[in-house]
Amino acid sequence: MCEVCKDKGIYHIEDIEVHHINKLTQAEDEAFDNDNLICLCITHHKQADAGELDKDYLRSLAKIREEIYPRPV
Repeated sequence: MCEVCKDKGIYHIEDIEVHHINKLTQAEDEAFDNDNLICLCITHHKQADAGELDKDYLRSLAKIREEIYPRPV
């Protein structure tokens, strides 16, 4: 589900892609860090890649997801 759409009260579950908040070319060591990954619809993924979505906003959504669905230890 697109986490930006969900934040707006829309439940978009089609055409979902994983976005690296910090691009792999900038932070290769964060490639699989949950706080660097966020699910986005194609539209929001394009906006994120273009810098139209604030990285701090995306990180806050990833943090909320982690609080609701923590990784098993």
